[in-house]
Amino acid sequence: MLVRKYTRREHKLIKKPWIIKGIVSSIKHKECLLRIYKRSKLLADFERYKIQKPSYARQRTSKRKYYEDQFAEFSRNSKRI
Repeated sequence: MLVRKYTRREHKLIKKPWIIKGIVSSIKHKECLLRIYKRSKLLADFERYKIQKPSYARQRTSKRKYYEDQFAEFSRNSKRI
């Protein structure tokens, strides 16, 4: 039976359970916009990239919410915290 191995990027994402599919897709879109800007060197492309850039703020809030939920879920079990 063949089993596909994870890429390094996929392995990192598995270790970070607070990163959801929406965040991953926004990061990929941001990287795509950066590649487009690097090829064209147009100011309009750079402006689109800058608008997409704050997606990391959502990642931080997602991480905070994930850990708040985990602490709330296991608040009575000190071993799991």
